This record gives sequence, structure tokens and C-alpha cells, in this order.
Amino acid sequence: MTAEPDGSRVLFRPVLTERRAVVSVLARSEDTLGIFNHLLHDLYFEIPDRGFAEEGGKVTLNLCDRDHVSDRAYTNRYRLVIHNVKSCENIGDLAALPGFEAELNVIKFDPRKGEVRLVGVHPYELRCQVAELLVELDQLPDEA
Repeated sequence: MTAEPDGSRVLFRPVLTERRAVVSVLARSEDTLGIFNHLLHDLYFEIPDRGFAEEGGKVTLNLCDRDHVSDRAYTNRYRLVIHNVKSCENIGDLAALPGFEAELNVIKFDPRKGEVRLVGVHPYELRCQVAELLVELDQLPDEA
């Protein structure tokens, strides 16, 4: 476990697979979301037919790099889980999105509103009202 400048802690959990090490990172501060933005910017995520909904206090997205891939089996893939979700809102015309997927631009947190926002390059935004900031990012193993 490591400390951030604001005193909050980030947990790195390496998990070994047969193909490569997989890492899980927890964000409890806006600073750590900056790391997530660096890793996830311009990655794609599928949007369910009716948009995302809170399930058991969580919202889960699977992201992948579709632009820099020659072999889909070795695509960088991640799972992003927003915890402590009270409600969420999908902003944008889901039918206008190409294939019900969006390209992630940035993840933002507004502590005054208690809101995590995922802003897409396409006209789509996911807003989650949270009791407190806790976002988990898992690097997923190769499919092959």
C-alpha cells in the first residue's frame, strides 16, 4: 500500500495469471483518478441497451483498446467498478452511438456533489451519485 500526497492510500494488488501479471488499483482520491485517466483515455466501453444502472451499490464497465490492436487476444482490457453508488444517470442519445459503445475521454469526481462522471468522446456521459469516492480498476488477463 502506498500513500498519496493528500494522505489517502492506494492499494496495488498484483495477481499472477498464466499469461501475465494483472494489477488492481483502488482510487479514493481525485489524484488517483488521474492515473486511471492516463490508462483509460480513448479506450472503448459498451453501453447496455438501456444504459448503465446501479446494481448492489456498484456500476461496472469493461473497457478495451480497439485502436492499437493487431491481435484481439492481446488487447489491453480493463474492468472499472464504481463503488458506493446511490444512483446513476445516462446522458446522451444511446441510439446515436456507434454500436452502443463510447470512447472514454475523462473520469471526473466532484466532491461537493458526490458525483463521479465518465465523459465520452461521443455525446455520452455517465453520472453516478456516490456516498464516497471508491473506484476500482482491474487490468484483465489476455483472452488467449
